[in-house]
Amino acid sequence: MKRYFILPIILYWIFIIACAGGNKIWKTQVIWDDFKLADLPAQKEFPHAPAVFLLDEGQMEVTGAKGSGYTTFKKHVIIKILTTSGNKFANVIIPYATHTLITKIQARTISPEGKISVLARENIFDINLYPEYILYSDVRAKSFTFPAVEVGSILEYQYAEIIKGQTYANAWQFQNEVPTLISRFSLSVPTGWDVATQSYLINIEPIKTSQSNGKQYTWEARNVTEYVIEPGMPPLSQRIKRIEFSQVFLKNWQDIGKWYHQLAEDRMKPNQALKDFTRMLIQDATDTKEKLSRIYNFVREKIRYVAISIGIGNYQPHYASEVLTNRYGDCKDMSTLIVAMARSVGIPAWPVLISTRQNGAVDTLVVSQTQFNHLIACARLSEKEFYWMDATDKDCAFGELPWYDQERLVLGVQDSGKAKFVKTPAQSSLKNQTNRNWRLQLNETGRLEGRTEWSFTGAAEKNQRRILRSLTHPKLQKEWFAGEIADFCPGSKLDSVWIENGDTIEKPLKVFISFSAANFADRIDDGLIFNGTVMQSRRYDVLFPMVEREHPVHLNYLQQDIDFINLKIPPAMKFRQIPRSNQKATEWGEYELRFVAQDSSLQIFRQFKTKQLEILARDYPKWLNFLHEVTRNDQGKIILK
Repeated sequence: MKRYFILPIILYWIFIIACAGGNKIWKTQVIWDDFKLADLPAQKEFPHAPAVFLLDEGQMEVTGAKGSGYTTFKKHVIIKILTTSGNKFANVIIPYATHTLITKIQARTISPEGKISVLARENIFDINLYPEYILYSDVRAKSFTFPAVEVGSILEYQYAEIIKGQTYANAWQFQNEVPTLISRFSLSVPTGWDVATQSYLINIEPIKTSQSNGKQYTWEARNVTEYVIEPGMPPLSQRIKRIEFSQVFLKNWQDIGKWYHQLAEDRMKPNQALKDFTRMLIQDATDTKEKLSRIYNFVREKIRYVAISIGIGNYQPHYASEVLTNRYGDCKDMSTLIVAMARSVGIPAWPVLISTRQNGAVDTLVVSQTQFNHLIACARLSEKEFYWMDATDKDCAFGELPWYDQERLVLGVQDSGKAKFVKTPAQSSLKNQTNRNWRLQLNETGRLEGRTEWSFTGAAEKNQRRILRSLTHPKLQKEWFAGEIADFCPGSKLDSVWIENGDTIEKPLKVFISFSAANFADRIDDGLIFNGTVMQSRRYDVLFPMVEREHPVHLNYLQQDIDFINLKIPPAMKFRQIPRSNQKATEWGEYELRFVAQDSSLQIFRQFKTKQLEILARDYPKWLNFLHEVTRNDQGKIILK
């Protein structure tokens, strides 16, 4: 038996023996290095917090030679419950995969009077973390809940995790959702291996100490405030005070490329059945681009997306031939199949590691595969003709990328294992448009009859298609559009809706709607009054209710909304008041509202466009003022007499 299989077993029994010796102390005594039980903070010191982390500590030790070692991670947490809302911290889930071993779990509740209630071993449960995917996932978890919990209780637990192969998380977060008095993390590595570290949103440097078999890095932060959740903020993982560190046995990004190449290369080799299937699929294609398009569309349409990782399957794909046979897989499985099919007909293609916009940006100073959360494919048809493919997005046509894959620094792993950073293309707001054409007729009583045509491009179209796909019955689709029309025109009634190219992503999506509103305009004296843009304003400012922010505003994509409105009024009436045309341009967005009156008709043009994906917290007040100004202009009134 190889040494790296024996070591975790030996360590496991050491833990068991140590645990047996320490149980008596754990049940009867409270001995902490950092605190005394009598001196712990009370609720008055944290009046708005449901609980406080007294200690959040992690210790990670990497052992053994490259490729044949293991990592031990120890976790120790002490929490004081301040209100009943803090009781949620009494439920603990510790995820793990089959290449890891969770051991030495201990948990106890210390009552306000000092009584100790220890978690019984039989009340620690081993569960499938994703029970709905039990045939496809071995990601499991240890689960338990603390006994005898009440307000004022202290919850303390600890455990150890043994990870085979030195693969570990590359970050430690100092912040929690409640205040933390002490957050401490240490990383021990073997002799001869250095670790690149980087801190974010906190000025902290590690204390480095030498050990007999290597060195240790220790970080400690005290009195750390809780993190704040704000609407439209960047990924939480990128806005928390944290440190990140490189993988010990991966010195540079070329090592990452070699590592993934070793994991995936055999999986991307096509067998004869896959070669035959691909040739049949492309047999009458006229050029290489059409061949690649057919391969991509087959995987996008026919391979079911299942987003579950399996042990080393966090990174290693299944065999392409297996994915083709089973017709399901996750992102790396689907990309592997695209690469294998493309290579089988002579098209150069390779996998691409990517951190999506929801996951945050890659820091190239910290060499770690754990910075990536997604995998797509890329193919080269000529020196300057590249095609990026993410078949997991069922609404993404060939030659396009979903918004979360755009303008990302990605790592391509070529067929030799050579790794190269490149940036995926981005779409401007002109590519992400919603256009609405309105033809409206108003009568003397204030009743409105209307027809409208909506068209979409880019991310706006994909979002609309995703909504339509979730509405499985025409009745549900009609109800959804009835709600949309009611948002634009309160009190309206949807008469009919027709969707063009709803099931064909290669053609533009269009929606045709007819509707009416019995009391659209209000009577005043001898005339009518109604909203200046005719349709109800889409209030962007209500999405951001706070006056100030801690985090930037993080938009998913740049977009442009355009409305063309042609309004017919009763021949016997004239325009007494029309709002002034207005235009506003800032570095973050543009807005235009234009009116042209001609006898018994009024043409209105309205445009709203975003220009930056991120608005910094210091610029947020100006951004919010811009949105308020848009709303005020939209709310001008038209009066007829």
